[in-house]
Amino acid sequence: MCITERKLSEEKLAKYRDHLETLVKERTAELENNNAQLARLNKMFSGRELRMAELKKKIEELEQRKGD
Repeated sequence: MCITERKLSEEKLAKYRDHLETLVKERTAELENNNAQLARLNKMFSGRELRMAELKKKIEELEQRKGD
């Protein structure tokens, strides 16, 4: 392999490596965004479950008063 071919190969490899790094950064950003969305949804649903448990308890208390 002559020096010119080697230099061209090294340049291609560098471009390919840069492209792969860009893809990894883009995918990482996408995954971080998805994780943030999941965290928000988890917090929202956790809050709803807590509120539903509180409402169920309140309903039971009201039903007991009604029965007394």
